[in-house]
Amino acid sequence: MHNARQTLGMTDKQAIQSEYLSLNEVSAMLPGRPGTGAIWRWCRRGVKSRSGERIRLQHARAGRKIVVQRGWLDRFLSDLAASDMPVLERAASPAPNPEHERAVDDLRRRGVAVN
Repeated sequence: MHNARQTLGMTDKQAIQSEYLSLNEVSAMLPGRPGTGAIWRWCRRGVKSRSGERIRLQHARAGRKIVVQRGWLDRFLSDLAASDMPVLERAASPAPNPEHERAVDDLRRRGVAVN
């Protein structure tokens, strides 16, 4: 029975290589082209999100080579963005300003229409 790789003429080595990305390949895919050292830190130490949570990039080691699957990279980026969202949403809503509220109340008492 032939599997999809054999039908496409891929060897096992080619199939494995197509599943994994080197840190250089990951770097080339991302905006700003972060260095491989930065990507390695994302794997080892993670990135501290705005919420304080550490998000790590899943990786595998093949001898001395560090590799990442595209799905792992996608999950890392979406987890990092999701962890930032509560903080960003709080920052987007303005904090109540008591001085402003008093000024608006004063204007309304004087009969001035305030939106």
